[in-house]
Amino acid sequence: MVHLQVFPELYLPVMTENNLRVLKPWRAYIPSLSQLQHKAKVRQLDSYIKRLLHTRWAERQQSSKNGNQIGNQDVLERIMQALEVCRYYISAMANDVSAAICTLIKCYLHALMHNLVSRDCKAL
Repeated sequence: MVHLQVFPELYLPVMTENNLRVLKPWRAYIPSLSQLQHKAKVRQLDSYIKRLLHTRWAERQQSSKNGNQIGNQDVLERIMQALEVCRYYISAMANDVSAAICTLIKCYLHALMHNLVSRDCKAL
C-alpha cells in the first residue's frame, strides 16, 4: 500500500469507529458488520506500521554498518534513536517492542489529528 493511501483508507476509518464507540460503547460488543470491518482495518493498520518499523530498523542497521546516517528526521527515527541511546539494541525487532511502538505511533497520530482539528476550529 502506498504511504499516501494509508491515512484515508486505514487510519481514518479506525478512528471514526473509535470515536463512535466513545459515544456508543456497546458498538464494540454487539456483533455487526462495522465491528468486523473495524477489526480488519485495525489489523491492516497494525500490519502496515509494523512492516514500516521493521523496514526502517533494517535500513538503519544497514546504514550504521556502512557508516552512513539515514536522512529521515521524523518521529519514527527519533524513537529508534532513543532505543539506541537506551542501549536497547534489537537485532530483529521483537514482537512486543514493535507492538508497543505501533501503539505509540497510533497515539501520536491521534494527538496530531486532534491538534490540527482544534487549531482549524479556532481559526473559524
